[in-house]
Amino acid sequence: MGVRATVLPLMTGIALLTVGCKPKPTQAESVQPVVVTQAERQPLTAPQSYTGVIRARYETDLGFRVGGKVTSRRVEIGQLVAPGQILATLDPEDYELAVRVAEADVAAAEAEAKVAAQEEARAKSLLQSKAISSSEYDSRLSLSEATRERREKAKRSLQLAKNRLEYCTLTADSAGVVCSLMLEAGQVVAEGQSLIRIARLEEKEAIVSIPEHRMNELPDQRAEISLWSGKGQRIPAKLRELSPTADPTTRTYQARFTLLESVPGIELGMTATVHLSSRIEETAVVVPATAILSRGTQPIVWQVDATQGKITPISVVVREYRQDRVVLAEGLRGGETIVRAGVQKLDAAQTVRIVEDRR
Repeated sequence: MGVRATVLPLMTGIALLTVGCKPKPTQAESVQPVVVTQAERQPLTAPQSYTGVIRARYETDLGFRVGGKVTSRRVEIGQLVAPGQILATLDPEDYELAVRVAEADVAAAEAEAKVAAQEEARAKSLLQSKAISSSEYDSRLSLSEATRERREKAKRSLQLAKNRLEYCTLTADSAGVVCSLMLEAGQVVAEGQSLIRIARLEEKEAIVSIPEHRMNELPDQRAEISLWSGKGQRIPAKLRELSPTADPTTRTYQARFTLLESVPGIELGMTATVHLSSRIEETAVVVPATAILSRGTQPIVWQVDATQGKITPISVVVREYRQDRVVLAEGLRGGETIVRAGVQKLDAAQTVRIVEDRR
């Protein structure tokens, strides 16, 4: 019993002595290392670039206005053509026969109309002498008018036959370059079938694909076009057309930008890049998403005083959340040094030390 009473106070004293000998933390060990960044003021709408191809604004698909067998093709892909130049021809034999038939019908109708007119004049003379009745004269007058109408119908049919014969020759409507050919000699084609595509060269465009989240920005943006072969030269352009429907494969929208200046050396099919930038340079402070600390309903950032090693909480108003950045509406003016990572572990009473980000 006496031994226990002696050992217990002795052990308690040793424990207290051990606790009292533990060293106090030094000032250097209580300093919190932090990684910082600068709050930057940036344009709200970053410049965007889209790659596409140079195309003609007007591309016309041509075809014969009658059907038949192709006898000749007189152009090749890439060939320049002039207005009225013959591109291809059809076998005209059947249409020549139709013209001759129509000419015979006109001759017969002319003869019938001539005889009917003579009969009408004779009947009119007999009517004046009361040799025939008025009803008989009216009958001959009606027959004369009917033969005149048949003559006019035959003439119109002849004109249609001649037109169809002319349609056996396919000519260019305007100057341009042949983009595609879908016919060969000996091929039988249908009336109105698209066979030759002509691209006009007076106006060129750049065609690019725009993602759906950028569509609403297009009307307010300034457009410039550069060519892969143009050594950095940029040509002013304007948006002419934006497709209302998305491509079923890429889910992007086709946009056509018209070149506002005529620059030599731009050929169809060249690679073009459309550069888009905002007409009004609106800016805002942008910080990393990891710099934002949410405390209740009011987010804050830690501003660092590098000379004194102190941090201050700054209340901010978020305008927009992006993928890894946050756009601020209020709170920072730009240029402030803020903590970039580990903000949830900090306290305003702590002393901090800026360390280099080695990532």
